[in-house]
Amino acid sequence: IEDNAQGFLSEHNGKKLGTYGDLATVSFHNTKNISCGEGGALLIPQNKKKLIKKAKVIREKGTNREQFIRGEVDKYTWQNLGSSFLPSELNAAVLLANLEEAKIKTKKRNK
Repeated sequence: IEDNAQGFLSEHNGKKLGTYGDLATVSFHNTKNISCGEGGALLIPQNKKKLIKKAKVIREKGTNREQFIRGEVDKYTWQNLGSSFLPSELNAAVLLANLEEAKIKTKKRNK
């Protein structure tokens, strides 16, 4: 698991940070490069299908609700541990504004 808390949009030896591990985390705490006050993101490569599936169950509070929504199961049931990790609408709006300016902020920090 790669800790990419401060490496959003950055590279090392031509490779994007956040792509070195099987998973990477990004923090959006107010002390980080891109912020909305708190929270973060989990980055999972597309070829890590099992990890993506596990993360979706955790995000859906431990259920297979996403499979239910797609019509793959009749009802959703508990599958594993999970929680509610969704940001508030206000935090999401602040994060979106920061993400839109991320390249400019990263360029300034690198300078």
